Amino acid sequence: MIRKIKWWIGMFILLSVSIYACSLAFVYSYSFKDHTQKADVAIVLGAAAWVDKPSPVFKNRIDHGIWLYKEGYVHSLLFTGGQYNSTTPSEASVAKNYAIKHGVKKEDIYIEENSKTTEENIQNAKEIVKHKNIADALIVSDPMHMSRAITIASFNGIKSYASPTPHSAFQSWDTKLPFLSHEALYLSGYVLTYPFRFVNAYILTEHQLLEMLK
Repeated sequence: MIRKIKWWIGMFILLSVSIYACSLAFVYSYSFKDHTQKADVAIVLGAAAWVDKPSPVFKNRIDHGIWLYKEGYVHSLLFTGGQYNSTTPSEASVAKNYAIKHGVKKEDIYIEENSKTTEENIQNAKEIVKHKNIADALIVSDPMHMSRAITIASFNGIKSYASPTPHSAFQSWDTKLPFLSHEALYLSGYVLTYPFRFVNAYILTEHQLLEMLK
């Protein structure tokens, strides 16, 4: 019995290490991919905002979204990101104000202000995409972030294409390597846990339907 448990633990560790190694390679190789093309909207993933100004990382993402809009690749921009705390504006509202100041029409901007993570960015953006009958989207973020963002968008049924920022605050390997390791770890975790979250969502949906029928 103990031998079987040890075998299963060993297999789990081996599988986890293998998936992490594959994720490292995938995240790094995908960071060079740019599938920018015409789409209905550019979904700009949130990043830190310094009170009423975007951080350098976020500014690069917003600037790229504005460029896509002005060059005619997209008709509208969808900014994502919630509040750091109750006293600060949301990342999405900071991005919206910045974009308007730089020539984007107010009516061409959508925002979602309740997300804290990349997964929530995309899940909440999905609701706007469905409500506005948006057919496809460009996902805007840092190059090292694109593989996870596109994977999550795909799993959420959003027809999307990678449009990474041409400039990134992560220039040296001192900053790139931690970001790469972080993204590989989170991508591995997302892929490994997705089946369990899918089953959990199904169970919750079934429970809600049963409650409605009572």
